[in-house]
Amino acid sequence: MIKKEIIGVGFGPSNLATAVSLVENDFHSTLFLEKKERFSWFPGMMLKRSRLQNSCLKDLVLVANPRSRFTFLNYLFEKKILDDFINLNNLYPEREDVNNYMFWVSSQLNKYIQYSSCVSAITPHSTDLDCMQNLKVSYTDMHGKFAELICENIVIGTGAAPFLPTSILPHPRATHTVNAVQFLGNLNKEQHHHFLVIGGSQSSAEILYHILELFPYSQIQVVSKGFIFRSLEASALINRMFSEYGMSWFGCYPRSAQKNIYQDLLTANYSAVDPDLIQMISEILYFDKKRGRSRVTFHHYHELIDIVDHQDTFTCKLRCTLTNTEKNVHGSQLIFATGFSYRNTLKLLEPVEKWLVYDKEGIPIRNSDYSLKTHPNFLPKIFVHSVGDATFGLTEGGMTNLAVRGRRMMQSMQQKRVALRRKDAPVTG
Repeated sequence: MIKKEIIGVGFGPSNLATAVSLVENDFHSTLFLEKKERFSWFPGMMLKRSRLQNSCLKDLVLVANPRSRFTFLNYLFEKKILDDFINLNNLYPEREDVNNYMFWVSSQLNKYIQYSSCVSAITPHSTDLDCMQNLKVSYTDMHGKFAELICENIVIGTGAAPFLPTSILPHPRATHTVNAVQFLGNLNKEQHHHFLVIGGSQSSAEILYHILELFPYSQIQVVSKGFIFRSLEASALINRMFSEYGMSWFGCYPRSAQKNIYQDLLTANYSAVDPDLIQMISEILYFDKKRGRSRVTFHHYHELIDIVDHQDTFTCKLRCTLTNTEKNVHGSQLIFATGFSYRNTLKLLEPVEKWLVYDKEGIPIRNSDYSLKTHPNFLPKIFVHSVGDATFGLTEGGMTNLAVRGRRMMQSMQQKRVALRRKDAPVTG
């Protein structure tokens, strides 16, 4: 059975950043297993005016290694579009640009990636019953054949799964924003549709703008548990919370205090919308009103409690969180802009769960290097980019700190490598 120093599970942006850090620091006994046929990053969300909420300088590597050939700026230079990008006077690239950049990086690391490989289990593997030394990774390869690998370290970056408040999907007239491009592309733009958009943050605003621009005869209702389209806070001081400084500052507080901080600052990014996008939507609504049109209805402070599917219409039961009253709204097309969940990683860890250390909520505890805290006789390092907690503050699960995350994991593996070499070194003198 083939043994690798490092196996990566999944190859999205998080593990791509980790791969860059590992390869640039001579970790060549590394293989990433990815179930998709090629690298892609949410292609169904590449809507018009869809921009990243992070500066292009917060790419896969720059903060950790500004001289790297894998920076976003070097990508622009190699593609001969650096001057054009600079002249835009906008450091926030469109999602399509970011996807193309990451695909460009991944194509240079193909020798470390095995696509069409679906991991089914991560299990302990050791010849020493008193000390667990390695992990076994079981997967199905591109030919449908079962295969296994042994590794000393594993990096789990299986990404986020679309979060849905109900179980109505799959449905031909409903989707999550992760599939928005295909879903909207299949609809006749000249027909009258009645859209229901559930959610009130950035992806919801992108969906609304897209529909307003391309579906001129349609009505849209937007439903959110909070105020719809709060503006993104982008001050320099707030942005410090999305850096390595913010990670360290957040980590100084006990878990109970961290929860309060996280909730207080959550609207700085995850529940907020770019001001420019809010302005563009507001201008469309203004011009509509001048023409005597009203295409959008906002249901602020309403939560979705039930959906009934009729033959060609959805009835959504809403509860107002301010008055505790209920009402029904109707629509022909339903789009969930309800974000993502990172808890899908936990199921993959079930075979090794007895060696893990958990918090009071049953979530595996992670160390500052993103490795899971384990019992002393468990030697493999299991690094997890996210398990659905807030251990690393506002940098958790997002794109803002990929370079630092990858560097921390790499440095931890360097330290382990050095320690093992010292242990195996012959005694002299």
